[in-house]
Amino acid sequence: MTHNLRGSSPDPPERCQICVIGSGAGGAVVAAELAEAGFDVVVLEEGGYYPTSELSHDPLRMLPRLYRNAGGDSTLGRAPVMYTEGRCVGGSTVINAGVCYRTPSDVLHRWAMGLGSDEFLPENLAPLFERVEKELHVSRVPESLYSKDSKLMLEAARAKNYHTVPVMRNIHACQGTNMCILGCPTGAKQSTLVTYLPRAERAGAQIFANCRVQKIELDGAKATGVEYHVLDPLTGKRGPTRFLRADWIFVAGGGMQSPSILFRSGITRKLKWVGKTLFLHPNTKCVAIFPDEVNAWQGSIQGFQVDEFADQGLTFGTTFLPPGILALALPFYGREMDRIMEQYHHLSVWGVLVEDSHPGRLRFTPKGLPIASYKLTRADVQRFKFGILKLAELFFDAGARKVLLPIRGFEYAEHPDDLRMLERYPLKPGQLSLFSVHLMGTCRMGHSSRTSVVDVNHRVHGLRNLFIADASVFPGPIRVNPMVTIMAMATRAAQNFVEKQRNFLQAA
Repeated sequence: MTHNLRGSSPDPPERCQICVIGSGAGGAVVAAELAEAGFDVVVLEEGGYYPTSELSHDPLRMLPRLYRNAGGDSTLGRAPVMYTEGRCVGGSTVINAGVCYRTPSDVLHRWAMGLGSDEFLPENLAPLFERVEKELHVSRVPESLYSKDSKLMLEAARAKNYHTVPVMRNIHACQGTNMCILGCPTGAKQSTLVTYLPRAERAGAQIFANCRVQKIELDGAKATGVEYHVLDPLTGKRGPTRFLRADWIFVAGGGMQSPSILFRSGITRKLKWVGKTLFLHPNTKCVAIFPDEVNAWQGSIQGFQVDEFADQGLTFGTTFLPPGILALALPFYGREMDRIMEQYHHLSVWGVLVEDSHPGRLRFTPKGLPIASYKLTRADVQRFKFGILKLAELFFDAGARKVLLPIRGFEYAEHPDDLRMLERYPLKPGQLSLFSVHLMGTCRMGHSSRTSVVDVNHRVHGLRNLFIADASVFPGPIRVNPMVTIMAMATRAAQNFVEKQRNFLQAA
């Protein structure tokens, strides 16, 4: 079973064959695959354990429990990008929108060429994607679950002859409560909390919540175990330091935390590329006020996406934010904010995701906490401006009477003619309100320690028993939601590991 380390919960063992750090898209898959292969697996998760029965619609309760720093982190730069990380058993799979797209074929071809391995070609990764999709019940969102604002966007996009694609989501008997970002209260979203982690437990894996890994202990080219302490994720109160010895270690803390663990372990002294290539998929959102009620909370968080401008790295889609979170995201205060939120039933939120044109980077505090910096180029600013214009046009075509823009100093468009003014507006990076939930690439995969952190089998260069299996190993951005890519890559990492161990035993 999964243990929250507090009260009378049993302590983790002092030794195991495989320690997995993190229980999200990467860690949960590795834990399940390796436990089912017969290995003794222990999972250490920094966040708490909150089963479906403890999830609620209350942001004040769920944000500090499910998100690192209650979801309030930001990069440094002229255009700060707010970002969120899941910190709970199940990681970000518990709080994401559940959108499941395979890595685009052109991206995989680029990876295969850069890595010199046909294993990354679409046709060779297809069985791994299929394995993940079957486990997650990935299916097309039925139109019966489309929210009203999704239907409005779809009608406007079709009127412009924009190309659209149906959204695939990991849902089973979805009720359309549209509270995905606070954890699914019905268990319909097939996060690792209700799929891979129970699989791992049935195969004998032990999962311990509230365990923050401080560092990995090294002895030459070998990792000997992990140093961790019990942490109350709500108060930050630390318990005593403990040590878990392991024959093999898989790090799966995500794009921010995996490189931080490597830094605290002293590994960055030899691997200079740790944290150097941070990709974010930055996005921004427009909010429209419609004359009629939209009631955007009724239905699936997304039903389709507009990929008409995919060749420019832009993807459009609907989203949903509960009242308190939407109010925090809007750049208004006082009575002006009251006037907007009083119309909540009439509001709709649509977003544009922009593929990275270049990476940011991580630096670390003396205590090993990550500090992210990210810079928008002039071309990026123009792509965001173009995306905001197209979103606002769609809103007006759908019948909106006012559009709230994510631009400081140009917050309103009350008529389509205002968009012509925006076209000529000298937009600066610092005026944009940006956000990200896709953190990738900070421990990139490659052949050489001079240009990467892990090899094509996810093994950290120079260390024979330390692996990384999360989005941090991506060689570059992928233009789509990364969850299924992480899981397929983690499945491959686990299967390759099992195969190599079997070959070793047969040779011995």
